[in-house]
Amino acid sequence: MDEPADAYDSRRNQYHSTRILAQLEQEIRHMNVERLLGVTDLDLFVPGLNFVFGEARLPGRVGVISTHRLKSASHRGIDLLNERVEKEAVHEIGHMVGLEHCSNKSCVMYFSNTLADTDTKSRNLCRKCRSRLSVQIEQ
Repeated sequence: MDEPADAYDSRRNQYHSTRILAQLEQEIRHMNVERLLGVTDLDLFVPGLNFVFGEARLPGRVGVISTHRLKSASHRGIDLLNERVEKEAVHEIGHMVGLEHCSNKSCVMYFSNTLADTDTKSRNLCRKCRSRLSVQIEQ
């Protein structure tokens, strides 16, 4: 997709992720896919927060994640970035299939307010979230 000009906020020098979701919803209409996760390097925000690593419709068909704030100067470099991207992708896909944030800091559905939060949580759903997902799949 082209850079989403209508999502840009010049005062913040960031992109409103909810507006990007609206554009993804337009794009998915022309695709033969059930869900679409956009990946960008743009700095994302939602009103009320300084930034977000991603956002998704809950439940819904679209989500977006950004690598912008997932990068670090760590000696682990690309491996750490890949791990963070994977966690945030799984997190947003979890929202798309109906999962909400989890209070378990090791669950991938835990809300990441910082890179430390992302680094602490696992790539997996906790038992409680796996159970919630199973119930939703059965319905």
